[in-house]
Amino acid sequence: MTCTYKDDLVRTSLQTEPILPGGYGFLKALRFVGDVLSHAFELVEACNRTLERRRGRRALLELNDHQLDDIGITREVANSMARRWFWQ
Repeated sequence: MTCTYKDDLVRTSLQTEPILPGGYGFLKALRFVGDVLSHAFELVEACNRTLERRRGRRALLELNDHQLDDIGITREVANSMARRWFWQ
């Protein structure tokens, strides 16, 4: 029985050769890469939320007393919010 190129290609594509240390198969490697990318996107989103929070707190400092009164915040509250740590 002779093998054709197509048969050899199918046979070699079905073999699960480890591509990462520890014997990860192809599907496990894809899952691993997906998990890494997912965590990277979560980190980027967290940085964006932190920067947006910072922009909002700095914007409070630029408002005058009349504008702060319109949104129901005193100058003291605006100052204390602007002094918060980035994770708060």
